[in-house]
Amino acid sequence: MKERLRKMDRAFINLQNNVCAIIFFIIFFLCLLQILFRNVIYVRAPWTEEFARVGLIYLTFFGAAIGIRMRAHPSADFITKHLSLRVRMLVGIVGELLVIAMSLVFVISGYQYVLRMVNDHSTTYYYSKSVWYYCIPISGLIMTGYGVRSIIYQVLSIIKKEDLTKEADSVE
Repeated sequence: MKERLRKMDRAFINLQNNVCAIIFFIIFFLCLLQILFRNVIYVRAPWTEEFARVGLIYLTFFGAAIGIRMRAHPSADFITKHLSLRVRMLVGIVGELLVIAMSLVFVISGYQYVLRMVNDHSTTYYYSKSVWYYCIPISGLIMTGYGVRSIIYQVLSIIKKEDLTKEADSVE
């Protein structure tokens, strides 16, 4: 069971990394096209800028979710490493609760913003601009899931009296 969960976790992280890599490649390609159209062919192509902007928004929020999972956000490890395991895990739980609270703000406010943008349309292709912001509540849900996962490992660490978070955070 534990190995199956680890494989699912790795598969989901790989999926997220691949989606972000594809989005990055698309942004790069669109920017190259924009340069080509403007400076070589002398044709305006506003759709390249618009779709690159949408890609950047998605990359930002999905990348933030990956950063939460990989614990790439700024933290004060030099303080907590001197604490006992129990206190360190309790401090970690408080930190994760703050991450979850912020993630839920992304979910709720992002969803409200998506609904607000439904009638606002793109100038280039006249699609709803709400498409631009679907990634906010989705990434908020992903971050919330990662926060809950981390709290579970920290509680298990307190119960078993050994640090399970190092093993849980490793991605092979």
